[in-house]
Formats: sequence, C-alpha cells, structure tokens
Amino acid sequence: MKTIVRLVSLAAFLLVVSGPVKADTQEFLFYDLTGPVTATFLLPVNPVLDPANVDLGFGFTLTPIDLMIDGAPSSDTVAFYSTSLGGGFAAFPSVVSDDFSLLGLQLYTGSEDAPTFFIPSDQPVPFTDIDTGDDYSLRVSGPAKVPEPSSLLTLGMGLVTVLAVLVGMENLR
Repeated sequence: MKTIVRLVSLAAFLLVVSGPVKADTQEFLFYDLTGPVTATFLLPVNPVLDPANVDLGFGFTLTPIDLMIDGAPSSDTVAFYSTSLGGGFAAFPSVVSDDFSLLGLQLYTGSEDAPTFFIPSDQPVPFTDIDTGDDYSLRVSGPAKVPEPSSLLTLGMGLVTVLAVLVGMENLR
C-alpha cells in the first residue's frame, strides 16, 4: 500500500511541477516556383534572422528548409526584396552567380528584421527574371504546423513517466 501511495504522490508531483504544457510548433509555408528554373522550399511564417543578413528597407537573406532547385537538393541562400527594390526574391548559390532573380510581389509583411511571410493569393503569383526576362509563377500554400524539438521532448518525458508508473504498479502485484 505504501508503494501505491508513493507512486501516486510521485505522479501528482510530476504533474504539478511540469505545469501546463504549451504546444511548441512552428508554422511553415510551402513555396512552389515554376518557370525555366523550378524550385520548392519551406519557410517559417516568422523566421528568426541573423542581423548580419538584414538590410533594413531593402531586404534580407536566409537559407530555406528542404530547398530543391531543378529537382536537386540545394543549400542556396534566398534573398527577399522589399517593395523599395520592386519586391521579389532570388536564390544565390554563390556570390558570383544566381539561379534566379525575380521581381514581383513582396512576399513578407513587417520590417526586414522581423518579417512575416504570408500566402499572397489562392492563384499562382507572376514574377519576372530581371536577368533574362523569363516569366515565372509562384504558388504558396500552408501553413503547416511542425512540432519543435521541445514538444517532442515533452511527449517523450510523459511517455517515460507513464511507463515507469505502469512498471511500478506491475511490480506491486
């Protein structure tokens, strides 16, 4: 009987100490670019940017998640331009060349150091390559919620606690 009381007390203590758990998820938007160069990638709705990659009033750069250019995985950096530069975005594999540099709609709201990406419309949005004049279209969908590691850790701790209580109860039989 003492063991059961101890297990119940431990479970109650862990419940009180852990407090309310907030679902820690990040929302992402999926981008699908079609044109002479194709690209797909994910971006967080509210990215955290390195201040060195921000130029207030002009734009910012970041490395998207799961970037594929012409069907191949890429670690390119993508720059997003403000309306002061005509809006749009570009992918840069290096300082001396680029995959595409597109003018069109600004894809974020807010300042360049704290942007919020959004879905511009339910139709593909047109863009024009400033180097070649080629036409592109971009479809943005989402947001998809992706669990952050802290959510997965909380779930794992909860499962371990339940398993420990069940094993403890089994040992009492």
